[in-house]
Amino acid sequence: MNWKRSFLFMSSSERLAAVFVLIQRVLRRLRCHMLVLGLGVGITLTVRAVLREQYSQERRQIEAQARENRVRQVAAVWNAFQYTDISTKDLSENVLAKPALQGLLLTRIQRERLRIRLPDILSYLGNPTCDAYMRLKTNELHYKFVLTTDTEQFLQNGNPPVASEAETVTRALWHKVTNPHGDAGPGLTGICLERIRAAVTHTNSPGSFFSGAVAQGFTMAKAAIDPGFRYGMQTTGGGSSDEGPFLLLSFFAHANASTNAAPVYLSLYWSDEDQQWAPSRLFTDVLLNINLLF
Repeated sequence: MNWKRSFLFMSSSERLAAVFVLIQRVLRRLRCHMLVLGLGVGITLTVRAVLREQYSQERRQIEAQARENRVRQVAAVWNAFQYTDISTKDLSENVLAKPALQGLLLTRIQRERLRIRLPDILSYLGNPTCDAYMRLKTNELHYKFVLTTDTEQFLQNGNPPVASEAETVTRALWHKVTNPHGDAGPGLTGICLERIRAAVTHTNSPGSFFSGAVAQGFTMAKAAIDPGFRYGMQTTGGGSSDEGPFLLLSFFAHANASTNAAPVYLSLYWSDEDQQWAPSRLFTDVLLNINLLF
């Protein structure tokens, strides 16, 4: 109060000088606060920059551990299913008898051809050899052969054969991808007959497998390579556009290269020209640890 009263009795010049002194004091205090704030921010940013990589590495480790734990939980559920040995007699008949396949909208000839074709496919998946693969892709089928991008990439380091040499290309790719040390590669040992799903579609896109009627989940899907076989009106590898009809089939399986069971997805293309089913696409879960051509 005394300061206010004295300020009222000051002359104009004294009041101006007093205000100027007050402003200087405020500015000095503000500079001190800004300096402290700047030092704090600088120290914080420096510490964060130094520890950023450590934080990133710790976060990656935590995320990887969480994914690993989740995969173990999922695999435990899949492993608990009941599996039938893939070499069991009449296994294909048991598969065809399931409601998922009985309910398919197939013509009489398509169903008859599937009854003949399915045993060969299951036999190949259980004992994958290049000879068996070539029979699946060529017997009773008219085909064109055009190297796929994946095939060219896998064979680019050597002297890849010309595209017209289907068998030569296929065998070179087989020993590059499936089994570098011999003909027979790792395959399936059993399938779960109670977890079979099937559908007939006019598209062969990944979404038709993983988001459609045959979806069964997966940890990470691995696509089998098609060296370059084309049937009917197909122009692209695996028939990934609307080129059907396709028969999609999914089931859980065990493989001899892994202790974990996981889903398998495959599709067959109906060739009107040949009145026959042709292997089209195959996806296996990485937990099965197998590399196949299809």
